[in-house]
Amino acid sequence: MSNIDIAKTYIKAVQTGDQATLGSIISPDVVWHQPGNNQFSGVHRGMAAVGPMLGKMMETSNGTFAITRADHYMANGDWVATARRRR
Repeated sequence: MSNIDIAKTYIKAVQTGDQATLGSIISPDVVWHQPGNNQFSGVHRGMAAVGPMLGKMMETSNGTFAITRADHYMANGDWVATARRRR
């Protein structure tokens, strides 16, 4: 499975609430780069850091956190980025 396939599987699992798939594809050694300048921004290493960050996103958004669109997938080695098409 390519890195882009993994990213697509992750996003679909988030969109459908498929916790089993999420648990099976996220490495315990994940390194998550969260862009922006907010309480979630920065580099989060390992599921011990990423899991609570994602939970806090859900808590802060009152359960409305969602990935609604990812139109473009880009990969460079182990790095994958997604972008949304601007209208």
